[in-house]
Amino acid sequence: MIASLQRRYQTFFAGRTPVSFAVVPGPGAAPHTFGPDAPVYTISVLDERGAKALASLDQLGVAVSYLNGWLDVDGDLITALKMRDFLRDFHPVAWASQFLPALIRGKREHDRRSISAHYDEDSDFFLTFLDTRHRCYTEGVFAYDDRLQLLPFYLQQLEMESNGKSVTVTGDPADHPTAPVTWGGTGTDAQHAVFQLLHQGTVLVPVEFVAVGENDDAQDPDRHRQLLLNAFAQGAALMQGQANDDPQRAYPGNRPSATILVDRLDARTLGALVAFYEHRTFANAVLLGINPFDQFGVELGKQMARQLSDGADEASLDPSTRALIERAGV
Repeated sequence: MIASLQRRYQTFFAGRTPVSFAVVPGPGAAPHTFGPDAPVYTISVLDERGAKALASLDQLGVAVSYLNGWLDVDGDLITALKMRDFLRDFHPVAWASQFLPALIRGKREHDRRSISAHYDEDSDFFLTFLDTRHRCYTEGVFAYDDRLQLLPFYLQQLEMESNGKSVTVTGDPADHPTAPVTWGGTGTDAQHAVFQLLHQGTVLVPVEFVAVGENDDAQDPDRHRQLLLNAFAQGAALMQGQANDDPQRAYPGNRPSATILVDRLDARTLGALVAFYEHRTFANAVLLGINPFDQFGVELGKQMARQLSDGADEASLDPSTRALIERAGV
């Protein structure tokens, strides 16, 4: 693995400014540095499958290994991502030539509309997002289409990892909530799981519904119609509420929600939908003066776990954590 990386490093940086990085070939092993300077990031091999992927210099294999926890990266992640061309793409996928252009086109069109439509607005428009009277601590996202069942999980990472900060870009404490706790579910399954709290609970949760007008060919048309009607009715019920002499059956209403309805779900509209959420997240970060492009908050727990795995003294841990480690036998 080290030999193949060394050969690739020499050929790749033959005509480029060298970027130094380190590779830890296995748990407990000493790091090997590639390049003339101190490494700006370190790749740690945590599993033999990660070692095999890194030795192959295969983009897809390395990406899969990272997502599965067989490889880890510490340090300057932006620089690491910029060196994607250091690896090779051994898996050209034929359908990507049909899917990706439409996805990118949808994102580009939405980007252009967002820039022209909003960035020249009066400052009062932006200040409404910072209204201290309506602080948003949580939001629910509900996709009324099974093809979008992973959307709430995508938004969790996009919004909470990007904007979940407590200091500004200058290091000063943030004086507003920076990101809501984002959660959600799919269609009528979520209705029977969490909508009780949304309609009658004591916590005010802004809700976002996402629905698709055109039916998936594999789905019964009447079922799709019922899904759409449920999505629209839930928004109306949150807004209108309903009085009742029985307090248990009274709905207060006046609970905020928004509905995004796309005509059809294809690569182009999916790209536009993703671009919309990315723009919203970035715009909020700019308004709040925070940096959405770092995720230092996820590093501490990983560092502690790695130190414990390497045999660090457990005496410095709190009693509860020490007891859990002892009980689990790890």
